[in-house]
Amino acid sequence: MERQQKLRTKKQQQEPRKKRSGANVLNRRAGGVSLPGVEDKELVGELSKMKAITPYMVASRYDVRLSVAKNLLNSLQGRGLIQLMAVNSNLKLYQFTG
Repeated sequence: MERQQKLRTKKQQQEPRKKRSGANVLNRRAGGVSLPGVEDKELVGELSKMKAITPYMVASRYDVRLSVAKNLLNSLQGRGLIQLMAVNSNLKLYQFTG
């Protein structure tokens, strides 16, 4: 135990810990992933080819986080491009309306 304690104290003396400044923490992006805009014709064209649209399908196809895909589908639903067809506790199923 003495040996381990000596090693710890020696390590702490050699490497002073760096403190994070508030500016560095605030400058980080909180998930800097985004999809093309809702007005993007290519995105709407791809979604129109799908018979059923789920957040997982969008996230896996465009390689984004699931939360980003959910936000995209909610904005498309708000614009009237897709319609919510079925809701489960684990899944939302959408259909393209045009």
